[in-house]
Amino acid sequence: AYEAGKLYLDRGAIREAIEVFRLAAQQVPNAPEAHLYLAKAYARGGMNKDARESYQKVIELAPDSRWAEEARTQMAQPKR
Repeated sequence: AYEAGKLYLDRGAIREAIEVFRLAAQQVPNAPEAHLYLAKAYARGGMNKDARESYQKVIELAPDSRWAEEARTQMAQPKR
């Protein structure tokens, strides 16, 4: 699922990417990677509140992981 979602993101198909990553996060709710990609898709779509919530979920699930590190970095970026 991640590969399909990444492909959608790369092609600018944000809505499709969100759906793929949302489904992945629902199917495996404790997978920080699913929530990280969902957050990235939300951010690309300008859905900043949803992105922030998903980034926070990543940090909650795996606070010392590389995914959480990336989530913190993304949350610290100024909004475009």
